[in-house]
Amino acid sequence: MGKLLRGFGWLLLTFLLVWALVIGYWRLAGVAPDLRDLVLYLGVLPLGVFAVLALLRRGLDSARRKKSAVDTEAGDDGSADAASASPPREPALPLGILAAALRLPAGSDAAALVRSLAEPVAPDLHDRLKDGSGFPVFASWAEDVDVDMAEQALDAARARSPRAPERLDPEQLRAIGLLLPVAQDLLQQIVAGDWLTPPAAPAANAGRPAPPPVLVQARLFLPADWPAAVGALVMACLEDEAQACDIPAAQWSLALVPAASADEIWRDLATIAAQPAASAASAPIHLLLACHSQLGERSVQRLDQGGRLFSSQRPEGLVPGEGAAGLLLLAGDADEQFAATPRAVLRAHASASQGVSWQARAAIAQTGELLDRLLQRVPDTARADVQALVSDADLRRSRATAVAGFAGQVLDHLDTDTNCLSTGSACGHVGIVSPLALLALAAEKAAADAARVLALAVAEPDQRALALVLPFPPPAAAASTSDLPST
Repeated sequence: MGKLLRGFGWLLLTFLLVWALVIGYWRLAGVAPDLRDLVLYLGVLPLGVFAVLALLRRGLDSARRKKSAVDTEAGDDGSADAASASPPREPALPLGILAAALRLPAGSDAAALVRSLAEPVAPDLHDRLKDGSGFPVFASWAEDVDVDMAEQALDAARARSPRAPERLDPEQLRAIGLLLPVAQDLLQQIVAGDWLTPPAAPAANAGRPAPPPVLVQARLFLPADWPAAVGALVMACLEDEAQACDIPAAQWSLALVPAASADEIWRDLATIAAQPAASAASAPIHLLLACHSQLGERSVQRLDQGGRLFSSQRPEGLVPGEGAAGLLLLAGDADEQFAATPRAVLRAHASASQGVSWQARAAIAQTGELLDRLLQRVPDTARADVQALVSDADLRRSRATAVAGFAGQVLDHLDTDTNCLSTGSACGHVGIVSPLALLALAAEKAAADAARVLALAVAEPDQRALALVLPFPPPAAAASTSDLPST
């Protein structure tokens, strides 16, 4: 409505200016206009001037967007050598995935998401959200967002926080409405699995001090542009959820991580895996949570003004999406033993953030080299051992082509119709939620199909990441399950 009013205001201003000029000229020149002059100069002329100005503005906007795209493409162009010149820190040891939960437009849990992505439904036009020209935008939204529940939880937390904001942006409310069920699910699984109790010590260790209680180290990833007061309020809600699940305060810690991109989560995973526990019994449980929603005027306007909103004129734009996801992770000891039996294992991951190109041939080559780098650290796995591929490729042709080309040329043994799934094709761009959602999807595929699953992240403009997720126990070690510690 605001955009229509602005357009009407500019039209009215154009009419007034043209009328003032024409009538002023008639008076100075002593012209007595007839009906034809009135229609032509006071009706058609102002409309023509307005149309020309509108076309000029659209042309300038288009030129600006093309320049931005060229600049981005030029920044993306680079060799694969540059992409691996300064590789980031990567996991040293596997991470056990105890449990995962998610809420996305295409599914309210990982199993439902796998079924949905087998026959994905493309994002649709939103009934309320409009672009700068007043046209509906393509978007992907979750149907089961319980905003009322989120507001009740926020009100309860707000009562103890006098400086908490009274009103939240609709996008923030939707994201929190997706986050809270995910957090509740994972916290309840911690208690139901009795994972807070350290495993019984072997008889050989009789007389030694009992192992310390298991700690839950939770980290909440929120969009970096959210105000700090909103982040504090969400943290208070999660503290309430942990208390409601009877998780002792002495075994619980929560940290807020403002994330400008998905790279924050990949780096956090690397940090966890680079710090092996002294023993399996002393390893903390890591709870990672993330939420994001772009289903609001603020995000749509930002994408549109930046030339990054998907449309028929912008095939490389983003489709606004939303979601929440979480993982329960457990690091093993130096012998790769876990205190509790994981559902799947994040065996290794690798990422590149320098010289990343999305030109089809270069993208396929760079992704293949990234896979080789990852597999060098997993000696018992080769390219041919990968049995499924999941990615966050969306409607952008560059991403779809990069993933399809990688699957067809590098993993050419895969059946792309049944063993290649993409969250972005049905869920749009879910921002910082993507890494956790991808790993949750990969863990579900690995556990359900006893398969080695490769997760490929391509949503970010200047980053590409790969993660290898294995079932537990890994196929090569299936015969040695009797040596694992009991839970």
